Order: sequence, then structure tokens, then C-alpha cells
Amino acid sequence: VHDINGKFQLQLFDNSGNILWNKQMETKEASTQIQIPFSTFIHGLYTLLITEENGMKHSITIVK
Repeated sequence: VHDINGKFQLQLFDNSGNILWNKQMETKEASTQIQIPFSTFIHGLYTLLITEENGMKHSITIVK
């Protein structure tokens, strides 16, 4: 995660819109590494939604 400071929420959705993983974090670093437990998920498309404390949202499509 780049250029996000403060509190934020991570949500991982499958292709059907089901939430598979959810984590709240706080950082003061310019860049933060996050490990998502993909070993338990089947192959397919996933969407990672990052919601900042100020309400700004970012989404990333992930292919496993």
C-alpha cells in the first residue's frame, strides 16, 4: 500500500461480491506491506478495497 497514512480498512471480495477477508490497519509509513492469506482461496478474480479514514476508496483487482 503506497501513499496512505493513518487508519484504513482492507476488504477482499471474491468475484461474487462476498467478503473473504477484512482487516483494519494504521500506518505512518509512506509504504506498507500487507500479507493476504491467498493460500486458502481458489484460483480466480478478487477485488481488494482500501478505504481510508477520510472515506477515500481505492480498489485493486487481483488474479490468483
